[in-house]
Amino acid sequence: MLGAQLRTEISKAHIDTPKIKALCRKHPVGTVVDNKIRAKVWLTLLLNGEAPPPLPSLPPTARLQGEDARVVDADVKRTRGYLPIFQEPATQDTIRMLLTTFCLANDVRYKQGMHELLAPFVALSPDPPLPPLPAEATYAMFSRFVSRYLGPFFRDEGTRVLQEGFALFELLLVYHDPELARHLKRHDFPPALYLTPFLVTLFGKKGGREGGRERKQ
Repeated sequence: MLGAQLRTEISKAHIDTPKIKALCRKHPVGTVVDNKIRAKVWLTLLLNGEAPPPLPSLPPTARLQGEDARVVDADVKRTRGYLPIFQEPATQDTIRMLLTTFCLANDVRYKQGMHELLAPFVALSPDPPLPPLPAEATYAMFSRFVSRYLGPFFRDEGTRVLQEGFALFELLLVYHDPELARHLKRHDFPPALYLTPFLVTLFGKKGGREGGRERKQ
């Protein structure tokens, strides 16, 4: 029922952004939004119904330097390589360009995990299996998402934020699964050894849709 309501509202000529947000909040956790409307839903939620702005203007010679450039190149090649779209040179060039633009425009260093956050937006299509969204729309959603939900992780104080995340996760684990918490503590296996890639990608890394379904079962 909620899915049908969402399809109806997102298909209107004049989208009611607050209503779309309210409908999404009513969806049970784990609900999968229909492929045909997913791009419009994400654009509405993250851009509040606004048109995507142009990409940030950077000098033609602007480039990531040294280690950052090498890590971006490596991450681009291993971004969701099991999906055909991410094997295409044009897609890899887009990912490299958008990651570079984000870092230079926001004056932050590249950190591993950014490519995992960008990947779902790159894969969005306004009408699957047609080509993905324009780069401006992809960048706008990615930038808003990172700024809104993960900004501190990618600033210089990100290490402090990670430590706070580890401590909070340990408390949550003790509450929700005390047996597992005791087991990990007994074997000297703190969150720092396994939690970082999940926190900085909002559990997107190694947490694909199919894997999520299997875990729920």
